Amino acid sequence: MTYIYAVSDIHACLKPFEEMLKVIDLKEEENQLILCGDYIDYGNQSCEVAYRIKELTDSYPNQVVALLGNHEDMFLRFLKSSKIDVWNIEWLGADKQLSTVLSFISQTAKKQVYKMLKELSYPKMYFEIAKIVKEDILKRHSELITWIVNLPLYFENEMQIFVHAGIDR
Repeated sequence: MTYIYAVSDIHACLKPFEEMLKVIDLKEEENQLILCGDYIDYGNQSCEVAYRIKELTDSYPNQVVALLGNHEDMFLRFLKSSKIDVWNIEWLGADKQLSTVLSFISQTAKKQVYKMLKELSYPKMYFEIAKIVKEDILKRHSELITWIVNLPLYFENEMQIFVHAGIDR
């Protein structure tokens, strides 16, 4: 029997995601895993989850489909925002304890971020942190960012349409 597994909202929780993968049989070539977005944010392993999903799509290109969720979209908007765009404050302010950012940046960048948190005042702090974070992420994870940029918004087969959060008519 062929199975389609659809999963959404992993939100940087690598261990539960790996546990779930243990029950999904991708050895059966007819089975599919459709990942419906929101791989990052809220947990502390956003970067690791994103790379794991990319690895799955690379290893099983005909079986594993990853879709763009609103959290990946917001992350990309943050990375593309200008130096003084309010989106820097919005996105960083919503990143509880900077858990998403910290999963993506180097130790050197982390030290700079922690220093800025102590020394700078709001809102300048967020603009300066955003600059450091974006440069580090884009430098270290350019291939992953390109992969995220190219994620589709939906996937359809003969019977279903898979999306993250809805379809406009």
